[in-house]
Order: sequence, then C-alpha cells, then structure tokens
Amino acid sequence: MNLRKPRRLTRAVLVALGLAMSLVAACAGPTEPAGATGEDELIPLTHQLGWIASTQSIGEIVAKEKGFFREEGLDVTINLGGPNIDGVALVASGRADVGQVSSSPSLLLAASQGIPVRAIAVGGQQHPYGYVSMPDNRLDSPQDLRGRKIGSTSTGFVLINALLEANGIPREEVEIVPTGTEITPLLTGQVDAFGAWRSNAGWLRQLPEGYGFIPLWENGVQLYPLPYYATEKTIEEKPELLAKFVRGLARGWKYAHEHPEEAVDILVTAYPNLKREDEAEGLAALMPYVFTGATEKGGWGVMSDEVWQRQLDLLAKVGAFGNDDPPSIDQVRDNSVLEATRDVR
Repeated sequence: MNLRKPRRLTRAVLVALGLAMSLVAACAGPTEPAGATGEDELIPLTHQLGWIASTQSIGEIVAKEKGFFREEGLDVTINLGGPNIDGVALVASGRADVGQVSSSPSLLLAASQGIPVRAIAVGGQQHPYGYVSMPDNRLDSPQDLRGRKIGSTSTGFVLINALLEANGIPREEVEIVPTGTEITPLLTGQVDAFGAWRSNAGWLRQLPEGYGFIPLWENGVQLYPLPYYATEKTIEEKPELLAKFVRGLARGWKYAHEHPEEAVDILVTAYPNLKREDEAEGLAALMPYVFTGATEKGGWGVMSDEVWQRQLDLLAKVGAFGNDDPPSIDQVRDNSVLEATRDVR
C-alpha cells in the first residue's frame, strides 16, 4: 500500500515537479472516444493517480473510455503514479487538478504538515488491507501477532503500530521487519505476516490455499481506501469543475459495479500490460468494499466524519504526526462536492 508520507513543498520539490510530470505524462492512458461534445468546448482536467493503473482506478478509467467525463464537458487526462511519484505534491503545487491516493493516512499526514489538500470523495467505504500468513503458520487475529515477525515497507509501519494500539498489544511484543513490496519474505519464512490488499489477486495467488488474513477494518483500524482530493483553492474557486469530475467518476464506478466483465475489458484494453484474470478477480474482491450500506444511504463516494475522526485519533495515539499537530476534520475533508452531486452519485 502506498502510504509514503508527503514531503513539505520546499522550493526544491516544486522545481523537481516539472521533470516528474514529464515522466508521468508518458504513462497517460489513451484519449477518450469521440462524443457529442465538440473538442473546443471541453474543459481540460488533469487527474493524478497515486499508483499505477489497476482495478483501484477502474472508476475513472471506465468514465473516460465510456465518455462519461466528456458528457460532463471535460477532457480528462489520467496520469499514472508509482513508487517514486509524489501525487499529493503534484496536486498541491497545481500541476494536477485532482488526485487519488491509495489510503486516507496520506491525506491526514499532508494536512498535519500544512499541505492544503482536502478529500472530496472516497472510492471505497472500507479498506481491504490486512496481513496475510501462510497456511502452516496461520494467523487469524491481532492477538496471534504477539511474538511474531511482520514484514512491511517503511511506509506501512504506521499501520502495524495502529493495529497494535487498537488491540492493546505492546509494540515490543512484535518485531517489524523492513521489506520491499514483494511476497518473497513471507514465502521463504523470513516473516510470519505480510501486508496486502485483499483485492490484489495476482499477488495473493502466489500463496497456498488456506492462508490467513487479519483485516485492518474489522480490527479497529478503519481507514478509507482510494480517497479523491483537490486543493483548498480548487475547491473554493472551481467547485463546478470538481462537481463535473465527480459526476462522471461516480457513473464510472457504478457502471463498473453493474457491468464488471465489460469494465475489466475496458481496463485491460486501455492498459494492455495488465492481466485480465488478475484484474477480474481483483475487481470482484474490491467491489464489496466500495459499495456498502453507507453507499446505499449516502451514494457512491460518501464520507463519514465519524470515520475520519477515528482515524485521526488513532494515528495521533501512535505518533504518526510527529511534532506536528493533528489536523481537524475540516482540514482533511470537504463535503461540498458530494453535496453538489447527490443526484448522480
């Protein structure tokens, strides 16, 4: 999970963004199909992903390829992210209009550092992240982690600490082993558990049947997956632009939910490097986290202040904000775009 702590927007960072964007632009997906709206009438909008294209971004990809953005009068460019791309910094600097990150802590950390970005919608209502273990060393609850080794990238340490805090497990009872993103340390027995998205079918397929899984959400760490965000300035000065984007985006996610086979075809056609089998399994695993009782009541993308506050309180307890003050809810989310798009979502 990409939870790299956003850097402060120093002059050096801002200077480097021009080069970063030139690299990202080379990864953008294909252009939208022709529609009824003339090219000269379309408003350009740049959308920065936090990670590479996958089922996690299927809503915007479907919206682009089906022409939903175009019907809103938008010409949307989707720029891919990756491990060396700081999407939050790109949006905060104005190099992109809107962005998506893998997980909500990225926005909480940005807000604590004074970076003026706010969540405007969330792609999923419950996070599918957790810790997997091998069948012959199966771990099924947080208490099973006592005395064990947990493999994680450095950006994921905060999640382990949050899980331990939420379940009353002293930090010294668990050994956190720094790793990369590959599953090898778990397969070779170097660690007892390893962090993974439940929707990462290609990754999980490498595990034997009967593997264990300790989910964050059901064990007290309730994070939002795939939040969409913009700067405070864009929210204030271009509310209709963001409303157009969220209308098209909501239609894309709902279409993918109702037509999963076609949605996967659209995804792998737009990004041929993806494996259809992996993305089909991943989408089936992801959708129950995207469409829940909360979306039945509030529509796709709805956000709960209670969920945001629980995240803030828990991360503050484990020292995630360092010497910075924990942000307020108003510093991490803005509901105005959701309110303006209620009829479509």
